[in-house]
Amino acid sequence: MTDRPMTNGRIHTIKLWVNAFIPSTYTGAETVPAGKHAGKTMLTTLWVVNRCFLTDDRTFSNNVHAQSRLHSEVEIDVQKKKVVYEFHHCHETVEIDCTSGEEKCRQHGDTNHMHFENFVAAEADGTFSIDLKASAKNPCLKVANVKLAPNVDLYGTITIRLSADNSAATVRFEGMIETYPAFEMYVAFNGSEVGEPVFQFDVEEGATAANITGAPTRPVNVEAVIKREPAARFHTDQ
Repeated sequence: MTDRPMTNGRIHTIKLWVNAFIPSTYTGAETVPAGKHAGKTMLTTLWVVNRCFLTDDRTFSNNVHAQSRLHSEVEIDVQKKKVVYEFHHCHETVEIDCTSGEEKCRQHGDTNHMHFENFVAAEADGTFSIDLKASAKNPCLKVANVKLAPNVDLYGTITIRLSADNSAATVRFEGMIETYPAFEMYVAFNGSEVGEPVFQFDVEEGATAANITGAPTRPVNVEAVIKREPAARFHTDQ
C-alpha cells in the first residue's frame, strides 16, 4: 500500500509500531545452501542441535508491513483523544533442513501475550501515554506439542507530546528490550504506513538466541522529535 497524501500540516492520527526481528546481517546467520529458500539467511546457532530457522531476511525497515518475529501496532486519534485500534502479529517462523533447505515447519507465533494498556490522554497539554507489553516465542521449537522456546520480551511506556500547532510530535519510549534479536520503533501520521524512526537497535554484540531466557536486560530511553513532514532528531539516554 502506498503512503496516503496529507491535506494540511496538522496531525490528526498517530500510528506507532514496534518490531522485533532477526536481521539478515546477524553475525550468527548463514546462507541457505539449497532449496526454494537458497540465498536467504538462516540461524544455525541455537542451543538445540541440527535445527535451522530462516531469519527475517532484512535490515531495518520503516514499512509497517515489514516481516518480524513480533509486531505491535497502535493508532491514536489525537483530535478525539482515543485509541482507534491496536494490532499484534507474528510473521511465520520457518524451520528448514540445514542441508537441503526443505521446509520442516511453518507456523505463526502466539500473540496472546502482546497488548497495549493504560492509555492516558491529557486534556490540557496535548500529551498522550500508553504502555506496551509484548512476548512471543518460536512456535516450531516443541516436543509433543510442548513449546520449548524462551520468549522474546519487551515492555515500556510510550509518551507523545504534540507541538502547539499540531505539526510535530515528541515521542519517547522508556522501557526494556532483549539483547537479541534486533528491535525498531516507528511513528507515522494521518494514515501513512511508512514511518519515521524512534529507535533502531541491532542485536547486541555477542548476543544469541540463548540470551532471551529470563526478563529483558537492555534498557531503552529514547526520544525523537518528528515533524509531520518527515524529519527526525534523536536523543538517547542509556
